[in-house]
Amino acid sequence: MSTTVDVSGDIDAPLIPEKKETTMASWSNIALTGNLRDVVNAQREKIRPWSEFAEQKEFFAPAGLQEWTKRALKNVSHYQSNYIIVFLVLMTYCILTSPLLLIALAVSGIGSYTVSKHEGQNLQIAGKEVPSKYRYALVGVISAPLLFIAGAGAALFWTLGATATIIGGHATFRKAPETPDPFAQEV
Repeated sequence: MSTTVDVSGDIDAPLIPEKKETTMASWSNIALTGNLRDVVNAQREKIRPWSEFAEQKEFFAPAGLQEWTKRALKNVSHYQSNYIIVFLVLMTYCILTSPLLLIALAVSGIGSYTVSKHEGQNLQIAGKEVPSKYRYALVGVISAPLLFIAGAGAALFWTLGATATIIGGHATFRKAPETPDPFAQEV
């Protein structure tokens, strides 16, 4: 016993829109989720006073592991913007005290800016056109050895280590800020 099913008919398939091609490496194609200015302003509003941040009377060792965990989490959340500023200050210090690193970063930045400024223009070397992705690769090939010689990796990891030590010490030894309980009621 066999059964046949009629599957004939007209099917209207939806049209798939064509994808737009985007140029590979272009500063104009960088899109940030959200507005960078809003993020910076929100972090700026969260900066705690430095006198509160460094109040010596509020520093003492935690009683136990549970208090240490609670204190560290609250402090990192409460002083997040201050910790970002500490990182930026240490990174700036590290760059400014290393002239070779400063020169290497300047060469890299100027090269990237120059390539992005001449986006869409033809560059010919030895009669052959050089696309922009190869121009960016050239900037990278020139910048990488300069940054390596200047010690950019060491500077970055020194800054990360110093920041982690400062943040860890501050978050561990500073008394956690008192936060009001939103469910507490006065009777």
